[in-house]
Amino acid sequence: MLAVAAGVGTMFASTLIGDLYYNLNDESQTAEVADNYGVGGEIIIPSNVTYNEVEYSVTSIGNEAFRNCTGLTSVTIGNSVTSIGEWAFRNCSGLTSVTIGNSVTSIGELAFRDCTSLTSVTIGNSVTRIGEYVFYDCIHLTSITIPNSVTSIGNFAFGDCTGLTSVTIPNSVTSIGEGAFYGCESLTAPVYNAYVFAFMPTSYSGAYTIPDGIESIAGTAFYDCSSLTSVTIPNSVTSIGETAFAFCTGLTSVTIPNSVTSIGSSAFSKCSGLTSVTIGNSVTSIGDYAFEYCSSLTSVTIPNSVTSIGEGAFYGCKSLSAIFNYATSPQVIDSEVFGGGEFEHDGVKYGPVDKSICKLYVPQESINFYKVALVWRDFKNILPIGAQTVDVTTTTVTPSATTADIAWPQVSGAASYELVIKDKNGNVVCTLVFDAEGRLNSINFAAPGKDHNRKQTQTAGFAFSITGLEGGTTYNYTLTAKDSNGKVLSTETGAFTTEGAPQGIDNTPFPSGEGRGEATKLLRNGQILILRGDKTYTLTGVELK
Repeated sequence: MLAVAAGVGTMFASTLIGDLYYNLNDESQTAEVADNYGVGGEIIIPSNVTYNEVEYSVTSIGNEAFRNCTGLTSVTIGNSVTSIGEWAFRNCSGLTSVTIGNSVTSIGELAFRDCTSLTSVTIGNSVTRIGEYVFYDCIHLTSITIPNSVTSIGNFAFGDCTGLTSVTIPNSVTSIGEGAFYGCESLTAPVYNAYVFAFMPTSYSGAYTIPDGIESIAGTAFYDCSSLTSVTIPNSVTSIGETAFAFCTGLTSVTIPNSVTSIGSSAFSKCSGLTSVTIGNSVTSIGDYAFEYCSSLTSVTIPNSVTSIGEGAFYGCKSLSAIFNYATSPQVIDSEVFGGGEFEHDGVKYGPVDKSICKLYVPQESINFYKVALVWRDFKNILPIGAQTVDVTTTTVTPSATTADIAWPQVSGAASYELVIKDKNGNVVCTLVFDAEGRLNSINFAAPGKDHNRKQTQTAGFAFSITGLEGGTTYNYTLTAKDSNGKVLSTETGAFTTEGAPQGIDNTPFPSGEGRGEATKLLRNGQILILRGDKTYTLTGVELK
């Protein structure tokens, strides 16, 4: 080992002191641990070394200093060391424990990558950043405690640490990179602190509400959570990272709150069950391929705040039939934003958005701009956003299973109309504000109601269609007309019930060979129940045993 290292040391002007090679700086009287190929056993990085009667302070471990030292079993780093270089201990496959001194402030990228025997790491309380891929593929690392000094964790820092069962992230960490805990299959609980949501186990099933106060969703945080059925994103979240929800095939609808300003590349890529997306009115950019291959996506609402739509953002969204774009000036977009090749995989058909069928709804005053803008002009149906005028003298609601057509008369002197839809518990489903001409000025979804369509007729009132409602569900509405000063001129309230059985029952699996049959209602002890075959359900679709 010494002969080989001596040759390498001469090449790099290294000096052998004790058992290790160092690069010495006579001017600052500091030493950097140099290339030490083949070192084995237990080593201690001293705080000081002496050479030719001069004492040098050991302040750093150089790049690749112990790379491929497969016989190295443990390392203790002295308190004078302030930095660990890139690849410093990469592929030290026999390394089982590391103690990082309290003076270390930075750990370079890939520093301990592929240390497959590493079971114990103590990180000193001066480290401020854990770089990219630092502990990647350390498959026997079972737990990690990150000190309060750390403010950021790099991309894939603990990626593929398949044995990791617990991790503690202090609130000092405000930035967590893409895939920081990607592939950590043994983590069974979500990983987050007060500011960043980092990881959701792929085994998670059902709905999830991200805790309030979280400011960012890290890249790949929900990657491949195929049994995640819905997610509630709080108004505190400002950014959604790259591939954050990619391959969440069980997601059916997403409402991105007004607090979010950016949606990362491929954030919802290949969410094949996603049918509708409403983007909050603070988002300025939609990343490349953000919704690519969302093959079931039928509608998307893009607010006026969006100035940038990335390449292939809706690539392969073959089912897209309605786009509501509130931008008064058409965004400059790539030709592949709505593109895609025709193919079929696992029974799902993929392909480009059919611009001859998909309706593009835009502000009335901007229609002519869209008709000449590149890519946008290719849509054959460019229509104004808003309610159509209809001949009506009283407010009427015509519900179906998932839609409610609402028509109301004009009110003399009204400058705006506000329509609020609530569920039976008083929770707001959506709020829509129209101007005096029936143009939709704003829409805010607070629950699963998802898209909206114009209704064609004309004359003395307005009509609008709310779709994406739940079957067999009672909703209340309030329609308020106000003058230009905000004074309430009139208020109407009412209720309606959509047709059919509550959402969820149709998705209830039945034993092989048993027909679904017709659902019937039953009143028992003051509770309405649903009967189908030999099974009984509550109105929320929960089976009673």
